[in-house]
Amino acid sequence: MRTEEVEKYFGNLERSVQGALEVAKKARKLGFDPELEPEIPLTRDFAERVERLLGLPGLAEEIRQLERDRSREELALTVAARMASRDLELDEQAVAERALRVALAIITEAVPGAAVLEGITKVEVRRNPNGTRYLSLHFASPIRAAGGTAAALTILVGDVIRRKLHLDRFLPSEEEIERYVEEAELYAELEHLQFTPSPEDIRLAVRNLPVEVTGEPTNKEAVVTAHRNLPRVGHNFVRGGAILALVEGVLQKAPKLLKYVEKLELDGWDWLHKVAEKLQVAERDQTEEGEEEEGEEEEGEEEEGEERYLKEVIGGRPFLCPPHARGGFRLRYGRARNTGYATV
Repeated sequence: MRTEEVEKYFGNLERSVQGALEVAKKARKLGFDPELEPEIPLTRDFAERVERLLGLPGLAEEIRQLERDRSREELALTVAARMASRDLELDEQAVAERALRVALAIITEAVPGAAVLEGITKVEVRRNPNGTRYLSLHFASPIRAAGGTAAALTILVGDVIRRKLHLDRFLPSEEEIERYVEEAELYAELEHLQFTPSPEDIRLAVRNLPVEVTGEPTNKEAVVTAHRNLPRVGHNFVRGGAILALVEGVLQKAPKLLKYVEKLELDGWDWLHKVAEKLQVAERDQTEEGEEEEGEEEEGEEEEGEERYLKEVIGGRPFLCPPHARGGFRLRYGRARNTGYATV
């Protein structure tokens, strides 16, 4: 129950925002800006944010009804499955794309709008060499803003949609599988990856994923040399969005993804157990190494740490100070005005 003071506080906030919006509308009508109306709509909750972001009237009410006894992830899967089952007036590709974007918007609470609108470029229904039809998800680099878990769950949602549309599995050729391995290595050299899987893990994932994870070229200077001119890929450049969704999504978040697979009782995802076990072993080994090294002071340790830190700096980006610097900058996670992201 809200107290009278809290009601008054939020009432004042709403009136102030509405007043500022009216001023903005009058200013825009003068014609000095590219648009004649403010682009950012006001929303009261996350359900309304999703509806406004995607322009789907009535979606907010459906989300509110379904979210009462579900987590965000379960809600996304439920809404996507319902949309894929009922939007019969649209073609399969339009149904799949709409359902997938809605699911991603729900998982991310529609906050990183670029991830929802630009992270997924399109969804297609394609044919395997044997004539069966499958679902192809096209990702672009803005999917990174959604985070690894959201990217992984988007692919899982793609499988749920595929089943609702009665489509077959994606059947990659050996050449296409090796193309992913080559692209992952190239992308890791050019951009920063939070997680670097082994080529065996990449092969295992691509061979077993029920939907195709592909996308547009990220950097036209990054060209593959070995596995070129593949018809279903369509170009010889690195697919950054696809690699992010596969590596930092499915492979890095395998233990988390496995929980939802087991909860939904989806078949065809048992291979995630192997990836999850590898991650747990690697994490345990890293912890043991850290405990052994803890407390040991080695000569030149700070210099080595600084060298490792500088290797991560992208050329052309501002470098404020090295690690352990006295009086250096310290940025904490969070949104505090004095120490968080807002400080920058």
